[in-house]
Formats: sequence, structure tokens, C-alpha cells
Amino acid sequence: MTSEESRPAEKQSLRRRFASGAMWSLAMRVVLRILGPLTVIVVAHGMESFGKNSAGEFGILALVMIVISFLGNFVNLGVGANIIRSRFDDQVEEKRSLDAAFWLSMFLAATSALLVILIADPVSDMIAPSVDFAWPLRIVAVSWLLSPFWIVTSSLLQREMRFDLNFRIQVASEFAASAMCVIGVFAGLGWEALVLQLYTRIVLLAYLGSRYTAFRPGLYTSKAHMRRHFEFGYPLALSAMMTWVSDTIDDVFIGRKAGYKLLGPYDRAYDWAQAPRRFIGHSVMEVIFPLMAEVKDDRPRLKFVFLRGMSLLTTMMFPVATLIALEADRITETLLPATPEWALAAKYLPILAAQSAIIGVVNMFGRVQLVYGATRLMAKLLFVQLVFLFAMLFAIWLNWSSFAPEDGIVYVACAQAASLALMLPIFMNVIRWHIDVRALDVVKSIAPALIASAAGGGWLVLMKQLSVPDSGFAGERISGLARMTFECAGFGIVTLLASVCLSGGLWKEFVNGMRK
Repeated sequence: MTSEESRPAEKQSLRRRFASGAMWSLAMRVVLRILGPLTVIVVAHGMESFGKNSAGEFGILALVMIVISFLGNFVNLGVGANIIRSRFDDQVEEKRSLDAAFWLSMFLAATSALLVILIADPVSDMIAPSVDFAWPLRIVAVSWLLSPFWIVTSSLLQREMRFDLNFRIQVASEFAASAMCVIGVFAGLGWEALVLQLYTRIVLLAYLGSRYTAFRPGLYTSKAHMRRHFEFGYPLALSAMMTWVSDTIDDVFIGRKAGYKLLGPYDRAYDWAQAPRRFIGHSVMEVIFPLMAEVKDDRPRLKFVFLRGMSLLTTMMFPVATLIALEADRITETLLPATPEWALAAKYLPILAAQSAIIGVVNMFGRVQLVYGATRLMAKLLFVQLVFLFAMLFAIWLNWSSFAPEDGIVYVACAQAASLALMLPIFMNVIRWHIDVRALDVVKSIAPALIASAAGGGWLVLMKQLSVPDSGFAGERISGLARMTFECAGFGIVTLLASVCLSGGLWKEFVNGMRK
């Protein structure tokens, strides 16, 4: 069979693997997202029944995770991404590379844990002087010593596209961890039960990952491989720091300028708006990255995977972002207290939903740079984006007195979205260096999602006009929750029908992937 004749079969294989992987990755996030809140409900009520202040116990762990989440970027150092993108013809060289990745992660984990143990007291006093969380911080930091096992094994599972096995490992570990947490609560533990949950999860992830991938770290490490991992990873650590600054600077700005009463609604709106990216975007990215790494030396196939991934990402994410933006008033009325401050969340949701969609597209471009190891270029581009953001926030700071605080927050949200949108032309030019993808190709890949989202949006606008409070819908008043449910269901049906008509082949591939 000639290479031209085999090309359709190769594309069909890529489609099936992509759709199947995306399904398992998305299913994992849905299950974990459902299990997490259910565990919190049981644990919170259990703590209260045993005379403990559940809000305080959860608050202690939240303070711990502020420090852990920041320093945790250095423990991974992009090692996982480098494992996924690397390919070796020699098994000995591959084993040396994996061992080097493991021991580099272990060194960084041990160093970070030791640092946290030494500075836990001053960090606790600086972040929350009224609460002593130094010992919980020390105990959680030690769990980093187990993370290298899961970093390596989970990366191997992703590289081999074994997302079904990854689903089973993560869900089983989370169920066991939740069960241990509940047992700990009924044994009279407070924050200790939450730490027990964390340790149970990481121990099982490390054990099951090592068992099913047969990875056993060797004592021999290659300095050359370790240097390659470090050179690939340290720009990613810097990128993670800049991303962290970009994600938190708006909260700091609003807290100082508008006050923390207005920060609450903004933070809630931000969390809801990011849901499409965290669920759908991350699920697609987990699958698209190993596929692109596999075909990086074949530009036509890489272009096919990139554009197909862009189509699936936007087809699933844009309609959800549109729904959140247009249903902002219903969401806030139904889920938040009826106060003027909380009502402001509806004002911020549309802008933040647009920001979430932009991030999804930008991340897609970033994956191509990761495939080719252009991590330094990624860090430079993120630095440029951060400079844009700071410049816009500085302008808002100087003009803050000329508008009301709640309107100022709108400008802050617009600055976040604009700083990301300004990067799209730059990223587009970078992508053209690597693969023959032009702006028109990208527009064609996302056009069905945009049209389908517009069709669903038209349905919502029509229903809002028909269900005004004076007349009600169909001549009767409907509660906010029932009305929102009806409107969202109609939006889903209209969007899905439009999407199937415009890109039916994509959904057919997705369904076939689920069946596989």
C-alpha cells in the first residue's frame, strides 16, 4: 500500500483514538467533579456532628493549598510534558530518560518539602496571623515525595493514549481517598481527615500507576537526560509563575481598590466562567498533546490533528461559554443570595466567559510549542502578555476615581480578556513556523462552533423576550430555576442540531470513539 493510500486509514485511526481519549478524559473529570462536592457535604456534616467547626477545618487546608499550589509548579518542572513529547528508538535510552525524569522530580520535591518545613512558621504568620497552619503545611509538603511516581507513570499513560486505564486509576484512588476521609471524620479527626484523604489519593496513584505501567526507577541516572529535562522544564516553571501572577493579580487589584465585598461576586463569577475550560478544555488538551507529539515529524498529519482538536475544543466549549454569558442573570438569581453585591456577578460573567474561551484557543497554540520543545519562546510570549496586562491595569488604576467601583471591575475583567486576545496574532505567526496552519484554516475549524453558539444564543434571546415577568411564558409565571432549566435545555437542543448539521462528521467520530 502506498503512503497516499494509507493516509485515510491513518487519519481514521487518529480520529478514533482522539475521540475515545477525549471521552475518557472528560468522563474522569465529570466523575471527580461530582464525587468531590458529595464528599465535602458528607465530611462537613460529619465534622459538625462531632463538635468540630467544619468551616474552620476546611479553611486550614485552603490556607495550606495556597502555598502548596504555588511551589508545586517547581516539583513537576514540565517533566511530565517532556516525557509525553519524547520518543526513543532505543529502550535503554528511554529507561535512562524516565529515570532521570523521576530523580529530577524527586530532588525538586525533597528540596521544596525541606524548604516548606523550615519556613512553615513564618509563612503561616505572614498569610494568616490568626491561624496556625504550620504543622498541616509541613505534613502536606511531605506528600511531594510520592508525586514523582505519579508524574512519570501518568505521563506514560497519556503518551500511550491509555486514557481508559487512567480513568480507572484516578477514579478508584479518589473513591478510596474519599472513603478514608469519611472514616477519619467519624473517628473524630478534623483537618487531619482531609490530609488523610490527600495521602490516600497520592499513595494509590503512585502504586497503581507504577503497577500498570511497570515503571520502576533505577539508581542509574544520565546527566545528559537530566539536563534535557531541566532545560525543557525550567521555562515552564517560569511560565507557571507568570500564569499564577496573571490569574491572581486581578483579585489583588480588586481587593485593594474595590474592597473584598465586591471581590466575592467577581471571584464566584470567575470560577463559574472557567468551568468550560477546566472540564472540556483540559480534557481535550490531555488527548491532543500526546497525539501531536506522536505525529510531530509528519506535518500534514500534525496539521490534521491540530485542526481537528481545535474543532472539537471549540464545538464543545464555545456553546457552554455562550450559555453562561447569556444566562448570567438567571445563574446569579438562582444560585446566589438576593443582594445587590451578589447581583453584580451577572455583570462580570459574560466578559469572564469570553476570557475562558480565549484561554482555550491560546492553550491550543501553546501545545504546538510544547511539542517542539519551544518552552523558552512560551515563557517569552507569556511575559509579553503579562506586560500588556500590567499596562492596562495601571491605566485603570490611574483612572479609577472616574467611574464607580463595580464598573471598574468590569474594566479589570476586560483587561484580562484583552491581554489574552492580543496574543492570538502572535501565537498564529508562531504556529505558521512549525506547521502549515494559516489563520483561514483556524477560522474554518471553529466556524461551525461559532455558528452553532449563535443559533443557541438566538433561542435564548427569544425565550427571554417571551418570558418577561409581566406576562410570563405561555401565560403563567415560572420560577427562576424552572425557567433557566427550560431555556438551557432548549439552548442545548438548538446548538446540538446546528452543530450536527454543520459538523456532523466530527460528532460521528466522537460517538464512534466512545463505542471503541
